[in-house]
Amino acid sequence: GSSAAGSAAGSAAAAPAAAAAAASVQGDKETTENKPDVGVLQLMDISANLLWKHFGRSTHQEAMTQLGLRMARGASPLAVTGHEASRQRIKEARPTAAEFIEAAHAALGSANPDQSAAAFEAAKFFGVRALAEGTATTLQSAIALRLFLNDASADGLHGQCVEGFQALYASAPLSPEMEKIVPFLTQLELALEALPAHRGVQFVGLNVPTPSGKLTEALNGDKGIGSFYPGGSMVWRGCASATTDPMLAKQRAMAGAGVALVLKIRSNSSRDVSAFVASPDLGERLFLPRRRFRVAAIHALEDSQLRRGLASTGSRGGAHALLDAFEAPGLTALGSGAASSLPWEDACNRRAVCVVLDEEDAPSSAALGGGGH
Repeated sequence: GSSAAGSAAGSAAAAPAAAAAAASVQGDKETTENKPDVGVLQLMDISANLLWKHFGRSTHQEAMTQLGLRMARGASPLAVTGHEASRQRIKEARPTAAEFIEAAHAALGSANPDQSAAAFEAAKFFGVRALAEGTATTLQSAIALRLFLNDASADGLHGQCVEGFQALYASAPLSPEMEKIVPFLTQLELALEALPAHRGVQFVGLNVPTPSGKLTEALNGDKGIGSFYPGGSMVWRGCASATTDPMLAKQRAMAGAGVALVLKIRSNSSRDVSAFVASPDLGERLFLPRRRFRVAAIHALEDSQLRRGLASTGSRGGAHALLDAFEAPGLTALGSGAASSLPWEDACNRRAVCVVLDEEDAPSSAALGGGGH
């Protein structure tokens, strides 16, 4: 009895000590979280000598070409199977300023060292201005978006990010090179999450060379841009670029010797990133990584089909927005309904089509049967 009483007394005495220790740990954690990130000062230290090296002539046509390349490379589509559907997102910790700087330089590392340093300095200069204007939530976010949206090279920062998002989605361990740029990818995703989500219609224009000279290989998945059989589902692993301008997407799709494929995307999560690009009038939008889409239909590539469901708002130079209340039917669609879509064989034998994609919410772990275990 005395032993039990002693044990109880010891437990009672230990309880306040344990509580005090827990409070101390929590206090240290809060102090660490609230502690200013001194690395931000390095992001605000801008070298005029490096900045001048980045200045140069930039044309509107170059901006259009870069957007076209980002549209072609950014999505990294993958057909959704049972295995892919059950893959859950892994949340990375928010990087410190020092980690972000190191990762940004690693992502820029494949380019000329002087050009990389000048590009980063110019992005820092832009980020300070964007933060002062209120278009960005943090300095790191503004810099990440500016770097990502002003490059379209396959072997530069954009190409590194595309490969990085693919690697993060895969179940295989990351290579040491990919590990170095993870903080930059994390900051880029955080920057997009902080921007308002927009409901609307976006477009992607692709010109795809195929062996047959027809759309068969582009639609059935052989060209690596997705399988577009109606009803099928796919996930875009990377930060995909799109435009709100249907005619710009069509122009990009028709510019080349390949077949023309325009994706008309009805979504509710795109981010307006026009404030971070060199040519805001191109209406560039970005999707967060790992967004899912279902193929709704395939239509002939006609202006009336591209513009269907759009209305001129009169703002931003006549930009288009989705009609929230209803869609006034075109004369060619009256009485036809779903018959206006193309049969699969007909679409494959054409050289130009419009594929309609509907964004879907990713299933929760509970819906996949993963809850409760």
